[in-house]
Amino acid sequence: DKLNESDPPITYKRNLAASFTDMCFYSIFKDIKATHLFVYRVAPHEVMTQAAHEQVMEQLNQLTVRLGSMWGGSRLVHVWTKRRECTTVVVLCGDKAIDEFAAWMRVTTFSDMHSPTGSYTCNLAIFTMEPRVAGKRSAAQRFPRTTMLVRAKVDAMREE
Repeated sequence: DKLNESDPPITYKRNLAASFTDMCFYSIFKDIKATHLFVYRVAPHEVMTQAAHEQVMEQLNQLTVRLGSMWGGSRLVHVWTKRRECTTVVVLCGDKAIDEFAAWMRVTTFSDMHSPTGSYTCNLAIFTMEPRVAGKRSAAQRFPRTTMLVRAKVDAMREE
């Protein structure tokens, strides 16, 4: 689960990725809006409880420290940026040829380098390219498959 020679760490545009593959995924998911594809942002509180939200961020922070490459069957992508933040992307779907759409969760951890405790703050975002169900109000109704993937990930996390 650690760094390996066949997929070494890489620095690109002052961003450091845990591997070349991670930088490729990060670049795709970071810049996907520039391609004018339909990418929707789903508010975490619409598909999970606040407690689950906090658990997801904490668990992903722990995996980032260990440089885990997988989490419950989902690929993890780790990139440290020049702004002293670490972005960890959980690829929920879209990294396999059989996937019909892409969906991912992104946790960004901001380090407070000036804090004596080395504290940090986190931001969780969920994105999907799932076709939107028209006429529905809640995110769970508009993006049912993405909601199912997120909730399955949260449930699996609780069982670990």
